[in-house]
Amino acid sequence: MSIELIVTIVSSLISVALAIIILLGKADWMISGYNTSSEEKRARYNLPRLRLVTSLMLIIVVTLLCIFVLTDTSEVVSATVIIAVALIGTILQYTWAKRR
Repeated sequence: MSIELIVTIVSSLISVALAIIILLGKADWMISGYNTSSEEKRARYNLPRLRLVTSLMLIIVVTLLCIFVLTDTSEVVSATVIIAVALIGTILQYTWAKRR
């Protein structure tokens, strides 16, 4: 077992644990942008949806990274897919997770 695989597995497990903690509402301070917003701006967001989008995005990115490491996918393809997922997650955070 290579050191790269061990580091990937350990960091993935930590990331999934953090995603679960965020989803349970115990780490709202870890949601980028939300943690530094004023109370007025925080009121604009549906917090359960924001938690869901953030957690799912983290789990999807970690899963993709594990797949890319295990299959020796090229860095260009890996980076392109990860950026696309992050972009979709960011769009969802600013649209679906906002209060109407």
